[in-house]
Amino acid sequence: MKKDVLEQLPEKLDIHIPVSLGETEKSAYDNIIEEMQNDASNGCPSILPLINKLQQYTAHPALVHTMIPSDIHSLSKHSAKFELMMIKLDAIAKVGEKVIIFATFQKVIDLVKGALKEKYGIVAGVIDGRTPNGERQPMIDDFSSSCGFDVLILHPKTAGMGLNITAATNVIHYCRQWNPALEEQATARAWRNGQKSVVSVYYLFYANTIEETIDERIRLKQKLSERVVSVAENKETDKQIMLAYLETLG
Repeated sequence: MKKDVLEQLPEKLDIHIPVSLGETEKSAYDNIIEEMQNDASNGCPSILPLINKLQQYTAHPALVHTMIPSDIHSLSKHSAKFELMMIKLDAIAKVGEKVIIFATFQKVIDLVKGALKEKYGIVAGVIDGRTPNGERQPMIDDFSSSCGFDVLILHPKTAGMGLNITAATNVIHYCRQWNPALEEQATARAWRNGQKSVVSVYYLFYANTIEETIDERIRLKQKLSERVVSVAENKETDKQIMLAYLETLG
């Protein structure tokens, strides 16, 4: 039984970290929500592009406001969540551990990779839809054999299954997935057979936003199910989740 195998693994520490929107971030977030509420009340089908816009904005405002510079100072100034991630990476680097960062958008992946190069002088490996299949395992092998602090940046869907990356003892979910099974599968790249150390899994989310709703939803589903569910079992759509969230706002 898979459950029996999982019980033999070292501990997994799920660490959910809320972060407050900055004043400018909150104003822009509220504007997007207002657009959604107007569209929903009018039965307008354009709510789907707005959902994508909201997901992009909560990943980093630079995805919506393209004039934001890509240096660490500017990226941190415009995103409290990005700033928090860099603080967590400082702590991980200090103890010389390895970390996987999961991010959904290619631009976010590129921004994080650039920030890591700027701050730590490392060239992080990236596995997303742009990475040829033949380059993926050699990249993981290099990551696994490197000494001390190192980072892999993965897209959760591209790298969500089949990869063994037990050299990482830290996982950061930077872009939250609306499908809880997808996050579980992503985490399982590090917390799987062969892992000998405790794995710290950080879930970053903005408090009092749709991200907090998603975080609560994922935790509830994990409590309700003792098995590892498949991605295909997720029946809710992004639109259904978003409409339910808008209803709670009144």
